Amino acid sequence: MKKIIDGYHLYIEDKGTKDIIFWIMGEHELKYWDEITSQVSCSLAGLVCHDWNRELSPWKVSDVKEFQSFSGGGEQFLQFLDSQVIPYLQTSCRRLYIAGYSLAGLFSLYAFHQSQLFAGAISCSGSLWYPGFYDFVRKHPVYHKKIYLSLGNKEHCTRHPVFSVVKTKTKQLAQFYQRDNNCLLFFEQGNHFQNVDQRMIRAMNWLASKEDE
Repeated sequence: MKKIIDGYHLYIEDKGTKDIIFWIMGEHELKYWDEITSQVSCSLAGLVCHDWNRELSPWKVSDVKEFQSFSGGGEQFLQFLDSQVIPYLQTSCRRLYIAGYSLAGLFSLYAFHQSQLFAGAISCSGSLWYPGFYDFVRKHPVYHKKIYLSLGNKEHCTRHPVFSVVKTKTKQLAQFYQRDNNCLLFFEQGNHFQNVDQRMIRAMNWLASKEDE
Protein backbone atom coordinates (compact mmCIF):
# COMPACT_ATOMS: atom_id res chain seq x y z
CA MET A 1 0.00 0.00 0.00
CA LYS A 2 1.20 3.54 -0.72
CA LYS A 3 -0.04 6.76 0.84
CA ILE A 4 1.03 10.32 0.01
CA ILE A 5 1.38 12.66 2.99
CA ASP A 6 2.18 16.27 2.16
CA GLY A 7 4.01 15.17 -0.97
CA TYR A 8 5.99 12.37 0.73
CA HIS A 9 5.47 8.77 -0.37
CA LEU A 10 4.79 6.38 2.50
CA TYR A 11 4.91 2.65 1.71
CA ILE A 12 3.25 0.24 4.13
CA GLU A 13 3.41 -3.53 4.41
CA ASP A 14 1.14 -4.33 7.36
CA LYS A 15 1.44 -7.93 8.49
CA GLY A 16 -0.70 -7.40 11.57
CA THR A 17 2.25 -7.74 13.94
CA LYS A 18 2.73 -5.93 17.23
CA ASP A 19 5.92 -4.34 15.94
CA ILE A 20 6.16 -1.77 13.15
CA ILE A 21 9.53 -0.73 11.78
CA PHE A 22 9.54 2.78 10.33
CA TRP A 23 12.25 2.90 7.66
CA ILE A 24 13.55 6.30 6.58
CA MET A 25 14.51 5.80 2.94
CA GLY A 26 16.10 7.48 -0.01
CA GLU A 27 14.52 7.02 -3.43
CA HIS A 28 17.56 4.93 -4.38
CA GLU A 29 16.49 2.35 -1.78
CA LEU A 30 13.04 1.68 -3.21
CA LYS A 31 14.55 -1.12 -5.31
CA TYR A 32 15.00 -3.09 -2.07
CA TRP A 33 11.42 -2.70 -0.82
CA ASP A 34 9.90 -5.92 -2.19
CA GLU A 35 12.89 -8.05 -1.22
CA ILE A 36 13.04 -6.68 2.30
CA THR A 37 9.31 -6.84 3.02
CA SER A 38 9.25 -10.45 1.84
CA GLN A 39 11.98 -11.47 4.30
CA VAL A 40 11.22 -9.34 7.35
CA SER A 41 8.92 -10.90 9.92
CA CYS A 42 7.11 -7.77 11.12
CA SER A 43 5.13 -4.90 9.63
CA LEU A 44 7.14 -2.29 7.78
CA ALA A 45 6.55 1.31 6.77
CA GLY A 46 8.96 3.20 4.53
CA LEU A 47 9.01 6.95 3.99
CA VAL A 48 11.00 8.35 1.06
CA CYS A 49 12.68 11.62 2.00
CA HIS A 50 12.99 14.47 -0.51
CA ASP A 51 16.37 16.03 0.28
CA TRP A 52 18.75 13.41 1.73
CA ASN A 53 21.52 15.69 3.00
CA ARG A 54 19.32 18.47 4.32
CA GLU A 55 16.50 16.48 5.92
CA LEU A 56 18.68 13.84 7.55
CA SER A 57 21.46 16.03 8.96
CA PRO A 58 20.73 16.79 12.63
CA TRP A 59 22.61 20.09 12.59
CA LYS A 60 24.62 22.12 10.13
CA VAL A 61 28.20 21.21 9.34
CA SER A 62 29.99 24.30 8.13
CA ASP A 63 33.63 23.64 9.00
CA VAL A 64 34.11 20.79 6.50
CA LYS A 65 33.91 22.08 2.93
CA GLU A 66 32.49 18.96 1.25
CA PHE A 67 29.75 18.67 3.91
CA GLN A 68 28.24 22.11 3.39
CA SER A 69 25.10 20.55 1.92
CA PHE A 70 24.47 19.03 5.37
CA SER A 71 22.42 22.06 6.32
CA GLY A 72 20.82 20.71 9.48
CA GLY A 73 17.19 20.17 8.51
CA GLY A 74 16.81 17.13 10.75
CA GLU A 75 14.87 18.88 13.49
CA GLN A 76 12.31 20.26 11.04
CA PHE A 77 11.98 16.88 9.30
CA LEU A 78 11.44 15.14 12.63
CA GLN A 79 8.71 17.63 13.51
CA PHE A 80 6.97 16.73 10.25
CA LEU A 81 7.27 13.02 11.04
CA ASP A 82 5.97 13.49 14.59
CA SER A 83 2.98 15.58 13.55
CA GLN A 84 1.87 14.03 10.26
CA VAL A 85 3.40 10.60 9.62
CA ILE A 86 3.84 8.80 12.93
CA PRO A 87 0.26 9.40 14.13
CA TYR A 88 -0.91 7.66 10.97
CA LEU A 89 1.20 4.58 11.81
CA GLN A 90 0.96 4.32 15.55
CA THR A 91 -1.76 2.73 17.63
CA SER A 92 -1.73 2.25 21.38
CA CYS A 93 -1.05 -1.48 21.22
CA ARG A 94 1.78 -1.46 18.66
CA ARG A 95 5.47 -0.80 19.17
CA LEU A 96 7.19 1.52 16.74
CA TYR A 97 10.87 1.30 15.81
CA ILE A 98 12.86 3.58 13.51
CA ALA A 99 15.48 2.47 11.00
CA GLY A 100 17.82 3.82 8.38
CA TYR A 101 20.96 3.19 6.36
CA SER A 102 23.95 5.54 5.98
CA LEU A 103 22.90 9.13 6.73
CA ALA A 104 19.37 7.84 7.42
CA GLY A 105 20.96 5.56 10.02
CA LEU A 106 22.37 8.63 11.72
CA PHE A 107 18.99 10.34 11.52
CA SER A 108 17.20 7.30 12.96
CA LEU A 109 19.34 7.54 16.10
CA TYR A 110 18.90 11.31 16.27
CA ALA A 111 15.11 10.93 16.06
CA PHE A 112 15.26 8.06 18.55
CA HIS A 113 16.86 10.35 21.13
CA GLN A 114 14.64 13.34 20.38
CA SER A 115 11.28 11.55 20.41
CA GLN A 116 9.67 9.36 23.06
CA LEU A 117 7.69 7.43 20.45
CA PHE A 118 10.25 4.78 19.50
CA ALA A 119 10.91 1.54 21.36
CA GLY A 120 14.16 0.98 19.48
CA ALA A 121 16.28 1.95 16.50
CA ILE A 122 18.38 0.59 13.65
CA SER A 123 21.45 2.32 12.26
CA CYS A 124 23.00 0.22 9.49
CA SER A 125 26.31 1.59 8.25
CA GLY A 126 25.23 4.80 9.91
CA SER A 127 27.11 8.05 9.37
CA LEU A 128 28.18 8.00 13.01
CA TRP A 129 31.32 9.91 12.14
CA TYR A 130 29.06 12.99 12.07
CA PRO A 131 30.73 15.84 13.99
CA GLY A 132 29.31 16.21 17.50
CA PHE A 133 26.99 13.22 17.37
CA TYR A 134 28.59 11.16 20.11
CA ASP A 135 28.41 14.10 22.51
CA PHE A 136 24.76 14.61 21.57
CA VAL A 137 23.96 10.99 22.44
CA ARG A 138 25.73 11.21 25.77
CA LYS A 139 23.69 14.28 26.69
CA HIS A 140 20.39 12.63 25.68
CA PRO A 141 20.57 9.07 27.06
CA VAL A 142 17.93 6.39 26.48
CA TYR A 143 17.08 3.52 28.78
CA HIS A 144 15.70 0.02 28.33
CA LYS A 145 15.51 0.24 24.55
CA LYS A 146 16.49 -2.10 21.73
CA ILE A 147 19.20 -0.81 19.39
CA TYR A 148 20.95 -2.40 16.40
CA LEU A 149 24.16 -0.94 14.98
CA SER A 150 26.11 -2.34 12.06
CA LEU A 151 29.14 -1.34 10.04
CA GLY A 152 31.06 -2.81 7.14
CA ASN A 153 34.51 -3.92 8.20
CA LYS A 154 36.13 -1.85 5.44
CA GLU A 155 34.18 1.38 5.89
CA HIS A 156 36.85 3.03 8.01
CA CYS A 157 39.56 2.31 5.45
CA THR A 158 39.78 5.79 3.97
CA ARG A 159 42.24 8.64 4.10
CA HIS A 160 39.48 11.15 4.76
CA PRO A 161 40.04 12.34 8.35
CA VAL A 162 36.30 12.61 9.10
CA PHE A 163 35.10 9.34 7.57
CA SER A 164 38.01 7.32 8.95
CA VAL A 165 36.74 7.63 12.54
CA VAL A 166 33.45 5.83 11.79
CA LYS A 167 34.56 2.53 13.32
CA THR A 168 35.82 4.19 16.49
CA LYS A 169 32.69 6.30 16.87
CA THR A 170 30.37 3.36 16.20
CA LYS A 171 32.12 1.25 18.83
CA GLN A 172 31.96 4.12 21.32
CA LEU A 173 28.24 4.48 20.76
CA ALA A 174 27.67 0.74 21.14
CA GLN A 175 29.54 0.71 24.44
CA PHE A 176 27.54 3.68 25.68
CA TYR A 177 24.22 2.14 24.68
CA GLN A 178 25.06 -1.25 26.16
CA ARG A 179 25.23 0.18 29.67
CA ASP A 180 21.45 0.61 29.91
CA ASN A 181 19.97 -0.95 26.77
CA ASN A 182 19.81 -4.10 24.69
CA CYS A 183 22.27 -3.06 21.97
CA LEU A 184 23.92 -5.24 19.35
CA LEU A 185 26.86 -4.10 17.23
CA PHE A 186 27.36 -6.30 14.15
CA PHE A 187 30.29 -6.01 11.76
CA GLU A 188 29.42 -6.82 8.17
CA GLN A 189 31.82 -7.85 5.44
CA GLY A 190 32.77 -5.21 2.91
CA ASN A 191 32.46 -1.50 2.34
CA HIS A 192 29.61 0.97 2.72
CA PHE A 193 27.73 0.01 -0.44
CA GLN A 194 27.70 -3.79 -0.28
CA ASN A 195 24.65 -5.95 0.47
CA VAL A 196 22.46 -3.10 1.66
CA ASP A 197 19.27 -5.17 1.48
CA GLN A 198 20.70 -8.11 3.43
CA ARG A 199 22.11 -5.81 6.10
CA MET A 200 18.71 -4.21 6.59
CA ILE A 201 16.90 -7.55 6.64
CA ARG A 202 19.25 -8.89 9.31
CA ALA A 203 18.81 -5.76 11.42
CA MET A 204 15.02 -5.64 11.13
CA ASN A 205 14.52 -9.27 12.01
CA TRP A 206 16.77 -8.91 15.07
CA LEU A 207 14.92 -5.81 16.23
CA ALA A 208 11.53 -7.46 15.86
CA SER A 209 12.55 -10.69 17.55
CA LYS A 210 10.62 -11.71 20.67
CA GLU A 211 13.59 -12.77 22.73
CA ASP A 212 13.28 -9.81 25.10
CA GLU A 213 9.57 -10.18 25.84
